[in-house]
Amino acid sequence: FSFIAGITFWRLKDLRPAFRGGWLLGTLILAGVISTWYIPAYLANGQVFVKEFLIDQNIGRFTGGDAAHSIGIAGLLIFPIVIFLGFVPWSGWLPKAWWNSFKSDDRTEVFCGIWAAVVFVFFTISGAKLVHYILPAFPPLAFLLARRLNNPESAYLLGGKALCVGMAIFANVAMMFWYTGSGQFEAHAAMRWIKSQHPGELDVSVYKMGRQESDRGTGSTQLRETSLPSLVMVLGQPLRDTESLAEVARTKVMLTRKGRMTPERMREAESLGVHLILQEGLTKPGNFEVYLVDRGSLRL
Repeated sequence: FSFIAGITFWRLKDLRPAFRGGWLLGTLILAGVISTWYIPAYLANGQVFVKEFLIDQNIGRFTGGDAAHSIGIAGLLIFPIVIFLGFVPWSGWLPKAWWNSFKSDDRTEVFCGIWAAVVFVFFTISGAKLVHYILPAFPPLAFLLARRLNNPESAYLLGGKALCVGMAIFANVAMMFWYTGSGQFEAHAAMRWIKSQHPGELDVSVYKMGRQESDRGTGSTQLRETSLPSLVMVLGQPLRDTESLAEVARTKVMLTRKGRMTPERMREAESLGVHLILQEGLTKPGNFEVYLVDRGSLRL
């Protein structure tokens, strides 16, 4: 915010008189809105909040302390790619629209160009890179792109419209392949089966669904295993996302990835007085497993 305001103040000389009034009130309103979360978070967590959130998760990530999301010099290419893909099929018009904003006589276009540039540069030089970091640059870029496409001299005709339709079809087909290939379709189908067999309130656990290997996969395009939080939406009620069989023992049904329930873990469950009953052939192609939890002699 400070960088955007400062550069705008320097670039748009005719706006400088306006900075003598409303900017102070606006800054106070911004600080007040932010404080409604920061102050309660600090009061609840004290120095843990300062260290973990402000220092480790903000300053630490920016300076490259987050090894899981830092990929070195190659990271300079991430956000140009994200912006290009994010504005498909209009990406071809974006570079000129953005560049022209810095030379425009329209103060709104200049401001939007500065806004997007500050966000882009700030997160490009950041040590850690996540796709969503660049999203604050999308609103001003969308405005600039809309202005350019609204210009009769650059408006796209039949070819551009055909490209839009083609990309929409491609995006939907790609989403369908990803949905099935990533295993989400299979996991959702298993959860729908659980819901159909046990209507009403039901204690469900998902066990060791997230990535178990130590490799963070940094710089890889491979889909990583996650706990699939969308399962809550499919079930329609809270569930237990746990790494503990003792927590599983408190539920009635468990969903996990194939291979997670090793003989050692089955024996651990038995030692807790819990018998896990595998529901054979329920999921296809078989990347997940559903177990009924028999708590006949539960010992916790």
